[in-house]
Amino acid sequence: MALTEEEKLAKAAAKQKKDEEKALEKAAKVQQKADEKAAKEAAKPAKVETVKQNGIARPNKGKTLKVWEIADAISKDTKAPATRKAVTEAAGKEGLEVGTTHTQYGRWRKFHGLTGLREVNQAEKAAAAPATPAAKPLSPAQQKKADAKAAAEAAGAAS
Repeated sequence: MALTEEEKLAKAAAKQKKDEEKALEKAAKVQQKADEKAAKEAAKPAKVETVKQNGIARPNKGKTLKVWEIADAISKDTKAPATRKAVTEAAGKEGLEVGTTHTQYGRWRKFHGLTGLREVNQAEKAAAAPATPAAKPLSPAQQKKADAKAAAEAAGAAS
């Protein structure tokens, strides 16, 4: 059964129409995916720029940022760098772990260039401490030995 020329043309036209419809459907799907991707990108929060200072990057989110915010708030309230003890206590009330708090406090200090202040505080404590520690009492055996040594020295000095 040979097809007539009209049937061949009709069949070719139907095929061409079907191909055009497929191409339109494909283009619509591509456009829809592009629109969905654009909407997803637009819904993302704006990327926060990371601040870097003294070789340390300030955290942008999470528990680490919370420790830094606590240290900043304490420093602002006291008008002096926050102490480790104060930050640890405040972070504990917020439910933050001690290890995270201590690590981030150290990074916060380095970020702000506060590395030398701990030595100054230790020097002040040493200056406030008594110059000589109180002598421990000697045991009877030690006392007897010390007395004998003193007597020998006195006898040597007397001769």
